[in-house]
Amino acid sequence: MSKDAELLRQYAQSGSETAFAELVGRHLPLVYATALRQGCSDGALAKDVAQTVFIDLARKASSLLGRELLAGWLYTSTRLAASKVVRGEHRRQLREQIAASIQEQTTPPESQSDQAELRLVLDEALGELDTDERNAVLIRFFQGKELKEVGSALGISEDAARMRITRALANLQTLLKPRGVTITTVALGTALATEAAAAVPAGLAAGIAATAVASAAAGTVTSLSPVRSITMTVVSHNVSVERMAAGGAS
Repeated sequence: MSKDAELLRQYAQSGSETAFAELVGRHLPLVYATALRQGCSDGALAKDVAQTVFIDLARKASSLLGRELLAGWLYTSTRLAASKVVRGEHRRQLREQIAASIQEQTTPPESQSDQAELRLVLDEALGELDTDERNAVLIRFFQGKELKEVGSALGISEDAARMRITRALANLQTLLKPRGVTITTVALGTALATEAAAAVPAGLAAGIAATAVASAAAGTVTSLSPVRSITMTVVSHNVSVERMAAGGAS
């Protein structure tokens, strides 16, 4: 049984808060970084999205028993939670822009929705990968694991893990082209590793774990705090890190 599966079993069957806290600590960097990339560059909003995702995990723990990997489930849940919040914020901003344009007799900018979509193309393309390839990318780049660890987590050999990651990067490259992004697989690997790197605020994991467990036990849902602004820049730079992109050792 994988570490994720064992920790989830301990929490679901005996209510082990220690096990759940360890799960949060393991996966919070992935969830927090994904929330930031999805437009939640306001740190408070990214924290709220992460809190929502882990509350959901705590409440659904029993139904998720048997999953060897939680990274894929958490990634998808984070995208959905962040997308909902960002759409609401964009609607609010649009209403404010329209109101301001009426007062100033100007036309609100028309390019903002296009810019927002451009910022999300990387995660959109990731969402279109098949499950096996997406899990390989998440573990390799978003969790920063060695190829041997990727293979172990996926139940395949190190060489098979390397091949799967190489294939996933090639497929991502293909999926990005229709979205107006042309990038080499080497640069794509660099961009993935860069986008995944987000410093999680100190103490956030412990706070999220405690709140999620308490909320799940009480059957309540915490509301997201208001957001003043959302800005996001997708950074991709072509740095020669062929070992990472091609699946070599970190």
